[in-house]
Amino acid sequence: ASQFISADDVTRVNQTRIIEGYLKKKSPKGLPGLKAWQQRYFVLTPEKLKYFHDPSCAKTLGAIPVLMIEKVDISKLDREYRFDLILSGEQSRKFNLRASNKAMATKWHLALMETLELAKSEGDRKKMRDFSNKYWKEQ
Repeated sequence: ASQFISADDVTRVNQTRIIEGYLKKKSPKGLPGLKAWQQRYFVLTPEKLKYFHDPSCAKTLGAIPVLMIEKVDISKLDREYRFDLILSGEQSRKFNLRASNKAMATKWHLALMETLELAKSEGDRKKMRDFSNKYWKEQ
C-alpha cells in the first residue's frame, strides 16, 4: 500500500521517497479506443516520478523529471480516481494514472503538487539528468 515516508528514509538509489505505491498507467500503445491499463509501482522523489513492475524490481521502467510536469489534471479524480500528468518539452506527453480509490488518488495528487511547487521554487534544474528524446525513459 502507498504511504508517506519521512525525509530520513532513503530509497535504494539514495533519494528521499515522498510517496510510493501501485497505480495503473494507461499504455500509450494499443488499439484506438481500447483502454489498456498497466499496473505499475510508482515512487515519487523530489526530482523524479519513477515506475517499476513491482517494489522488488531493481530496473526502472521509466522516470518523469518533476520539473517536466507542466500540469496535473484532476478533472476525472472524483469519477475514475484518475489524474493526468501533462508533460512539457519538445515531445510533450500525457500520462494517465489511476489509483485504487479516491482517497489514494487525492494523496498522490497532493504529493505531486507539493513536490512540483517545491522543485519549481528551488529552481533545481541542474540536478536533472540528461534524457533521450523519449525523456521519460532513462538512459
